[in-house]
Order: sequence, then C-alpha cells, then structure tokens
Amino acid sequence: MSLQSLELYQFRNIKRGEMDVSPRFNIIEGPNGSGKSNVLEALYLFFNGKSFRKARGRDMIQWGEDWFRLVLRESGAAHERFLFYDREKNFKYGMEQQELGYSEFFMQVFPFLVSREVFNIFYFSSGEVRRFFDTYILFFYPPYRESLLRFNRVLQERNALLKSRSFSRKELEIWDEYFCRYGEEVTRARAQFITEINEALPATFQRLFPAVRDARIRHVPSFDEEEFFSSRGEDRERGYTTVGPHRDRYTLSMNAKEMSTHASQGQMKSFVLSLLLTLLDLFNSRSPKKGILLMDDIFEELDHSRRKGLLEEIIRTESQVFFTMVEGKQPFGSGSRTFHVREGVITHASDL
Repeated sequence: MSLQSLELYQFRNIKRGEMDVSPRFNIIEGPNGSGKSNVLEALYLFFNGKSFRKARGRDMIQWGEDWFRLVLRESGAAHERFLFYDREKNFKYGMEQQELGYSEFFMQVFPFLVSREVFNIFYFSSGEVRRFFDTYILFFYPPYRESLLRFNRVLQERNALLKSRSFSRKELEIWDEYFCRYGEEVTRARAQFITEINEALPATFQRLFPAVRDARIRHVPSFDEEEFFSSRGEDRERGYTTVGPHRDRYTLSMNAKEMSTHASQGQMKSFVLSLLLTLLDLFNSRSPKKGILLMDDIFEELDHSRRKGLLEEIIRTESQVFFTMVEGKQPFGSGSRTFHVREGVITHASDL
C-alpha cells in the first residue's frame, strides 16, 4: 500500500493544497516557517488520530476559519478517506460520503515519524518515554492493548480506593490480585519488545554510525510482586500505588555508557534516528504493508557522511517517504517528486 494523493483545506496556514505524491520519495521544501511540517502533521493525523505536536483540533484550523478538511487517497483504493473538524462538531471521519467510527477509520499502517518533537521526548520525563514505547508495542502486538487497558483500569480503581482512606483489607486484596495479573502481562510484553529491538538495533547503528560499537535499550521494570505487596503500607499512607508498570523506566546506552549522563545532543539524536529506522525495518519485515516514513528537516542535523548513510538506509527500507527540507540539492534523484511550500501555498516542482 502507498498513498496516492493528499488534499488540505484550511489546515494550519494552508488555505488549499493538492498533492499527487510519489509511491517512494516525496520532498517538501521551502523556507523555515513556510508550512512544510504542516503537511507531515496532516498525514500523521490520518494514521494516528492526533497531532505529533500535541495540538488540539481547533489549533489546526486556519486563522479566521471555523473548520479544516483533509482528503487522502490510497493507491488501488476505490474510495478516498476524509477527516473533517469544526469548532462545534469536532472530528468526523469517513470514506467517500459515508461517515465512519474512529476505530473503523484509521489505516493499519503506523507513521514512523522522525522530528524535533520525537527527539525531545527523550529529554523529558520517564513517562513520555514510556508512552513512546507503549505506542509502538500497541501497534506491533495488538493483544497488548487489552492488557494495558485492563491494567490502567485496575490502577485507577486501586488508587481511588487508597485515596478514599476507608476500605477493608478484602477490598484491597481483590484489586491487588487483578493488579498483579495485568501488571505481569504488561511487564512481560514490554520486556519482549525491547529484547526484539535490541537484537536489530546494533546493525542499524553500524550502518549509520560505524564508530558505535554497541547500542542498547534497557527496560527497567518497576513491578515486582514481592516489592508490590511490601509497599502496601506506603501506598495507604500516600493514597496511591507506588510500585508497578506505571513507573517503568527505559535507559539508552551507547558504547556501554548511559546516554542520559554521557551523550551529547547529536549522539542522542543519532540514537533516536537509528531506533526509529529499526522499528520501521521490523514493521516492514512482518507486515504486507510498508510503513510510511515522515522525516522533518533531518538533514540540518547531520554532517555530510551521516547524510549519505541516512539516505542509503532510507532507500533500503523500500518505504514511502515524506521528507521536509530547506531548499537545496534534491537528495533522492529519479523516482521522487518535489513540492514547494511558500506562504501556505503548495506547488509541484513541474508546475513552476
């Protein structure tokens, strides 16, 4: 599956934009602040139902307007998909003229986004990093969704009980039994996922950054049944659950050094870039559909040798790519299409 066309109406600073895209490489170029990243945000909405900028629907409406509309067509599909938002009725999803429910609408392809927003996640709290990995586990292992939903529901009920300060030992034991059951499922799935990533990550790193001997992610679980039960007294005192998967951490290491204390910004970005390309590779190896790669102004962060390695890695994935950049030399050659964005207007290079 690949995307064939995208239309944007009153989305961010784009009044109207139409793009017939390449099944392989699409370059979206223009000056900083011209609206290039808005195209990637529109695509991300179709796949993930939310903005990678954490924006609300009304934040994405063009200034002075009351709605926006996005239309997407897949190659080989009989009907186009639309996503509509207005200030009063919120989001609507559909195909052709028929409205669909949220779960029916979104395509079973995850957008692999490389952007400043994604890099920044790894400088924030452990909660942001935990949500990042959970997002990919949910996509790679569908049964994980039910385990995570059940665990979060039990955590919420247990915390409400602890906060009430008036409950019997029996009530707490009931919730503790469920907590252990689903907490174990969540912990096991996370550990399995990280093990799989670590088997593939070093090879990606070697292709992109040959000087790196080893790159690893460590899952640091907070859930241990014995520690969980021994923390009951502290939980009662504090009024919330202090031990469990909701407090798991992940650490990144390169050449046996933990990156949070030893890595430069450039090294951290290199790690996250390699991680995302590894995830894309894993997805492509197990799915009949290829993942969609969205890359936002990445060239500006890399020197010449690393740019060359990155281009080779992107080509190797065989995925459809949307790549924003400030004006410059076309990086992908034949088989690509270039779109220019100027003051919210999108034009194909051949139209200039």
